[in-house]
Amino acid sequence: MDADEGGEFHRTGNFWKAAQLFWCGFFPHYVGDDVFLRGYDLLASHRIRHDSGGGESVLRRKRSNGRVGRMTDLQCRRGNGSGGGESELQRRCSNGSGGGMPVRPPCVEFLESQHSLCGIPYGATNMAEAGCGILAVYNLLLYWERPESLTALIHEAEMDGSVLRGRWGTSTLALLRMLRRRGLTVMPVTGWRRRETDFDSLLRTYDSFLMNLYNDEDDIRAMVHTVCVTRLGPDRFRIHNADGERSLDVEAASVRALCKAQPGGKARPILLAGVFCESREGRS
Repeated sequence: MDADEGGEFHRTGNFWKAAQLFWCGFFPHYVGDDVFLRGYDLLASHRIRHDSGGGESVLRRKRSNGRVGRMTDLQCRRGNGSGGGESELQRRCSNGSGGGMPVRPPCVEFLESQHSLCGIPYGATNMAEAGCGILAVYNLLLYWERPESLTALIHEAEMDGSVLRGRWGTSTLALLRMLRRRGLTVMPVTGWRRRETDFDSLLRTYDSFLMNLYNDEDDIRAMVHTVCVTRLGPDRFRIHNADGERSLDVEAASVRALCKAQPGGKARPILLAGVFCESREGRS
């Protein structure tokens, strides 16, 4: 290869490298967060419908007549917050007669180790691969002392929210619907690049949050992650299931600082939702 051919090869290589970097950063940098969330929700399953006139949902009727009885036993590995010391739990989704609502509470601790849940199916995949959003809802319900069976939450997400049968996780908008169906107040904010101050204001106002974020603000291949965040004190927060293995305790006066505490230090928020239960002012 002569010098001219070598230079041409080098320029071609740089072009494709630049094209790859542009494509990897296209969604985080150029696609609006609202557009991304709504597009993701369009890909999700939507089999929960509400009767006109405020009637009960299809899901609730199915629960009440016992047709979710096929999902009975849950084999669940629970982390201790550091990724170790796991124990086996067996839980029943139905009551002792084989029907009705799930037994509560199913666990007494937050679920912090998503990667240990490889034995629990979710759609066409499993909770270890794509269950971060469901764990975020589970932990938020536990924080507000409204614990619910993990099996029931998985089944509900499969009916309303699983994207490509769970292969791409769960629609964030569907997770907000799950929380609202349980009577929790949810106040979301999106549009990070235009509304960073609104994110910070929300962070100062609430004690618990559902946060959806890009793991790498420059590379969509790092995928997205959804976490439950709870307040420990002024400017002190706990990110539950932060990296799929453990929780992280963070001192952060802003959402930017909260995201930088995520493993890799390159995360940026897509959506932050303050979550509040009017019947209780917080968990001690």
